[in-house]
Amino acid sequence: MVPSPPVPNLLYMFDFVIDDLVIIRKNHCAPEEYSTCVEFTFRSNLYINLCDREYGGCIDPKQARCAKCCIFPLDKPVTDEDRLLIHVYKKRTDRCKFLIGMTEMVVKPLFDEIDKTFEDQNTDWLMKRQDSLKGLPTLKGSNRDMLDRCECFNAGFRRREQLCPNYVVVKRMLPLFNLCNQQTGNMVLLLRLLCHGPTIVSQLHLVGNKFVPVEQPPDQHPCYILPEEREGNFPTTGYRYFSCNLDKLCPCDTCEDEFDRDCPTVPCMNKCKRIVEEYKPCGICGDVPLLPTRFVSRENLLAKRKCKKKPTQKRCCKT
Repeated sequence: MVPSPPVPNLLYMFDFVIDDLVIIRKNHCAPEEYSTCVEFTFRSNLYINLCDREYGGCIDPKQARCAKCCIFPLDKPVTDEDRLLIHVYKKRTDRCKFLIGMTEMVVKPLFDEIDKTFEDQNTDWLMKRQDSLKGLPTLKGSNRDMLDRCECFNAGFRRREQLCPNYVVVKRMLPLFNLCNQQTGNMVLLLRLLCHGPTIVSQLHLVGNKFVPVEQPPDQHPCYILPEEREGNFPTTGYRYFSCNLDKLCPCDTCEDEFDRDCPTVPCMNKCKRIVEEYKPCGICGDVPLLPTRFVSRENLLAKRKCKKKPTQKRCCKT
C-alpha cells in the first residue's frame, strides 16, 4: 500500500499599509531626527520593519504611503492566543531605538475567513493533489494499473501547479500604549491577508542578462475557465499529434494541432472555425519576444481584410 503524502504547509502573505499614525504622548528621550519605524511580528514566521524614510534622508510629503508585504508558511493552525505584535520606535539602528508605543491584533478571524474562501474556491484541492502525487510512477516496485484510470479523461481532473489565491482586506484603528500602560497615540492600519496555497509559480524570461518575471495572461491564470466550458458545455475537439496524420481529415468540428505545423493540403469537409493570427514585431521591436498567437474566427478576419482592401473615395471640388 502506497503511503499518502504529507499535508503541505500553505503559504500566506501579509500586506501592511500604514494609512495614518498620530502620536499624542511623545517619548522625550527619543531624538526627533530619527526615523519613525513600525515593526510587525507574528510568531517566528514573520518580521517586517516599516520606516517613514531611509536613514539620513528627508521626508517627502508627496511620497507614497509606507507599505510592505511578506510571504510566510503556516506550520500549524492559528489559535485564539496568536497575536500580530506591532511596535513603533524612533529608530536609528537595531541597537539604538526608543519605544513610542506598542499594540497587538487578533488575527484568527482573518485566517478563518481566508481559509474558508480558499476551500470554497479550490474544492477538494488536497485530495486532488494527493491523488496526483500517488499516481506518479516509481522506479522500484510494480507500476501496473497506476495510470490507467478513468479520472484522467475528466476535464475537471487537471494537475494544477498553482491553486487560486484568495485574500481578505481589513482596516483597523489600533491604540498605542507605552510600558507604563499610557496611551501614546493611534495608528490606522490597512491589512491584507492572502493565501497562495502550497506553491507559488511564476514564469521568467531573459531581458538582457537578467531573468525577470513575466506577467501572466488572464487566460493562463489557474482560476481561468474557458468561456465555452463555463456552463458545462464542452466542445468537441480533435487533436493531431504526429505528422503521419497529415492526410487525415479532422474528425471533429474543431481540429487543433499540437505541433503548430502547416494546415493539411487535402480538402476538408468542414471549414476551420478558428484560424491563427500571428503578431509580428516591427523593426524597432525586433528583440522583443513574439506575442502568443491568437485564434480568430474566419468571418471576422475576412471582414477585416475586406475593410483594408476597400478603395478610398476621392472627393471632387466644383469650381
